[in-house]
Amino acid sequence: MLAPAAHGQSRVSGITSSSHERLPCIEGFFCKKNCDKKEILRQIESLKEANASNNKEKLKQLESLVADSVESIDVLKEAQELNMLFADARSSFQFLPHPQPSFQHFSDCMTNARERNVRMLHFAGHGQSRCGFFWLKHGGAATEYEAIPIEKIAGLIKTEVAGPNVGGTIECVVLNACETEEMGKQLRAAGVCHVVCWRSEVEDGTANQFARDFYFSLEQHKDYARAFAHAVARMRSGAGDTRAPQKHLAEGAVNYVCLLSRDGDVFPNTGRIRDLHQGEGDDRKMCLPTGKEDWPALAGQQELAILKALGFDTSPIHNGQGLNDRGMATHNVMQLWGVEYYSQLWGSNGKSVLAAASVLAAKRTQAVNSLTKALEFRNEDMKRHARNRRCRGMCPAVSNCRDCKSRENHEFMFRLLGESKDAMLAM
Repeated sequence: MLAPAAHGQSRVSGITSSSHERLPCIEGFFCKKNCDKKEILRQIESLKEANASNNKEKLKQLESLVADSVESIDVLKEAQELNMLFADARSSFQFLPHPQPSFQHFSDCMTNARERNVRMLHFAGHGQSRCGFFWLKHGGAATEYEAIPIEKIAGLIKTEVAGPNVGGTIECVVLNACETEEMGKQLRAAGVCHVVCWRSEVEDGTANQFARDFYFSLEQHKDYARAFAHAVARMRSGAGDTRAPQKHLAEGAVNYVCLLSRDGDVFPNTGRIRDLHQGEGDDRKMCLPTGKEDWPALAGQQELAILKALGFDTSPIHNGQGLNDRGMATHNVMQLWGVEYYSQLWGSNGKSVLAAASVLAAKRTQAVNSLTKALEFRNEDMKRHARNRRCRGMCPAVSNCRDCKSRENHEFMFRLLGESKDAMLAM
C-alpha cells in the first residue's frame, strides 16, 4: 500500500496527503527524439542538385540519416493515455508528464520532488542495460540522445526516496523501457522501495498496454504489488508466476517484466523467445530491392536463387503470396521448405546443404555462385549497421544491448551461409 512518505503526513483512505492536501504526484518522463526534418530536406535538395556521379553517395547519406532519425516507439501516446486516466477530478493522484526531457531537466525536477509530493517516477523511451535510459541532449532541437551513467541517475533519485533516513517521498519507479533491470537493481540499492522494469527488450504495444493496466489498477487499489500483478495477468504472453531467471538472457527474448521490491522480488514468466531472424531483422528479406544498396533485399534475392536452384518451391515468393508486409518470407513458406526458422536452411547441416547433395553439379555450382554474392551483400549490410549503431561495442557479454544483439544475429547468419558455401564446395 502507499505508505506515509515523510513525517507530518497522514494516511487518508489509503492515500498519504500533506498538510497542504497536495495529492501524491506521478511524474512521467517521456523521451523520444524528433526527426531531423530540416537536415533530411536539405539532403533531398542536395540530391536533386547533384550530378549523376554524386547521386549514389548522396543517397547513401540520406538513407542513413532517415534510418537514424525516424523512431518507431510512441511514448507520447503513452503520456496522453496516462494523462487522460488521471484527469478526473476525483483521481487519487496528480499526473505530471514531461515530454522530451533532457537529463538536466530531470535533475532540476528532483531538487523539489518532496515539496511536490512526488511518489512515483515513470520513464518511457529507449533503455539499455549498460546505461539504463537514453535522454535527449540538453539545449538542442531534441534530435539526438545522450547516455547518462546509471549511477548518476540513481544518485539523484536517492536524495528524494521515501524513508526516515532521507525524508523524501519517492516510493516507486516504473522503467517502461527495454533492458532496464540493471538500472532497477541500482535504484533498489539507492533506497527506492519498488521498481518495475523490463529484463529484456519490450515491444512498444506491450509496454503501452502494461502501463495502462498498471496505473488503472493503482488508481483503484493504491497498491503497487497488486497493480503489478493485475498488469501481468493482462499481458497476452503471460504464463503464470514461475520464476524464469535465464530466459530473459536468451537471444530473441522479449517482454520479460519484473518487480523489484522491498517486500520480495517478482519475476513472472511473461515473455517469449521470438525467431531471431524475424520482425526487426532483415535476415530473410526477399522482396525486390528498392535500390542498388538495399543490401538485405539484394542478399535475399541471391538466397532465393540458391533455394530455387536446389529444388525448393519458391513460387509463393515470386507470385507475391509468400511475403509479409515487411518483405519477409512468411511462416507458411518456412513450413513449405521444411523448417521452422530461416536459419535452419543454412549451415553445414542445414536443409540447403542436404538438398545440394542430391542435385546436379551444375545446379550446385549455380548455388555456390549465388552464395558468394549473398555473402558480399550481407557483408555490406553489416558495415552499414556498424556505422549506424548507437552502441560502441563496450557492453558486457551478458547484456541485452539491442545493437550488440543485432550485430550478433547478422554475424550468426553470415557464418551459417559461409558454412553452407564451404560444404557445397567440398561435395
